[in-house]
Amino acid sequence: MKPKLAIRIQHSPHRSRYLNTLLINLGIGRDCTVINDNVSTISGCLRCLSSMKKEDTHVLVIQDDGLPCDKFILTVQKLIELYPDRVMSFFSVRDSIKKAVKENYQFVRTDYFLGAVCYVIPRSIVEDFLKWYKKYIKESIKADDECIATYLFYHNIKTYITTPNLIEHIGFNASTQREGVFKFNHRVSSGYIGLESSGLLIPWENDRILDDYWAENSMMCSNLKIPIDKW
Repeated sequence: MKPKLAIRIQHSPHRSRYLNTLLINLGIGRDCTVINDNVSTISGCLRCLSSMKKEDTHVLVIQDDGLPCDKFILTVQKLIELYPDRVMSFFSVRDSIKKAVKENYQFVRTDYFLGAVCYVIPRSIVEDFLKWYKKYIKESIKADDECIATYLFYHNIKTYITTPNLIEHIGFNASTQREGVFKFNHRVSSGYIGLESSGLLIPWENDRILDDYWAENSMMCSNLKIPIDKW
């Protein structure tokens, strides 16, 4: 059965210019839902993930300040058909992305989900994450990527970052987080394919993978409400 992709745009209402740019570049008529939230990135993320319909097999979450490549949605659809069980991210600031692009890898595989500009997750992982988040993650953790990263690391679920990246972060010098969360604001892709380049031209079937592992238990433990024996 062909995977059914739910497309959710995570939007802060004061960022309408970003949203308009994203919608134009996704293409008119795309079946996507804009989720408005001005509480926190994890609040918006949870609303996006929990809005999946019964028939949806995957959810694609795009933050409103993402700039996709040409034929982006078609490329994501192809990727979930090829690799239906993977968590995939389409943006990263990692230096390993540059190496992967230069040496013709299709993915960087990592144990630390970082930078939630755009990603796709299978339904089974979404459903488990939503339950696990309520039980284990502190309410004080407001960053969506921190919460997702903690869950994935605990469950030993790797993230596959597309190389090249299929989306750029045009809101690199702004943040929906509170002032002072970031020590730097220049959060741009380490290997964006480009606005006019099609993601369908990449030979994703080759599945060449560059590993880049660097997460530690200590990075995640402080996010948890209660001790977990595995840690």
